[in-house]
Amino acid sequence: MKITKVPQPLLSKKQQRNGKNKWATSDLPPGTAPKFSSDVVPLMREMAGTLDPWDSPTTSDIQSVIDRVYPEQRFVVKEGDVWCDLVRYNVYLYAYIWLSHYIDFLSSY
Repeated sequence: MKITKVPQPLLSKKQQRNGKNKWATSDLPPGTAPKFSSDVVPLMREMAGTLDPWDSPTTSDIQSVIDRVYPEQRFVVKEGDVWCDLVRYNVYLYAYIWLSHYIDFLSSY
């Protein structure tokens, strides 16, 4: 008898999110959303300010902040998971809002 390993099917991003179009803070592990908004997002925005404009936070950047904010839980951050996507979304949104205010300011002259 020959035993062969059956490859696992790849899931789409939407399937990973249980049919949702994008992740929400409610998709984070239970009890982590308050600190995510109050600690993780500001720390990631601060870190993003040190990067070149065309760079985004890496998975290891995000992991270091998650480890700092949640030292007891030992969460593992993976590319494309709820942590990475929500962090990057919040960083991009912040940059977009800042840039739109800057453009409005320049347009007023």
